[in-house]
Amino acid sequence: MGGVVAIFLTGRILIQDFFEPPIVLEGRVQNLREKGTRQVEYFADIAGRPVKVTTPVYERLKFLPVVRVEVGRGSDYVYKIEYLAN
Repeated sequence: MGGVVAIFLTGRILIQDFFEPPIVLEGRVQNLREKGTRQVEYFADIAGRPVKVTTPVYERLKFLPVVRVEVGRGSDYVYKIEYLAN
């Protein structure tokens, strides 16, 4: 039963990410943070919305804090990023 639920939730996230238009956010990055000890996940608040980012993007956001991003609707991961002038 648990496997069916996991497949359903994963499938739902993928469908939202690939078949629905992304969320577009533009603004200043705030509250950069890490969660986890073994497998660290990186988060940032962009235009007041928490999003997940990869390690290279996380490192760049420390120095380039004004961005325009496209975020997947299901996963809240940043898929496309454009760094704007400070």
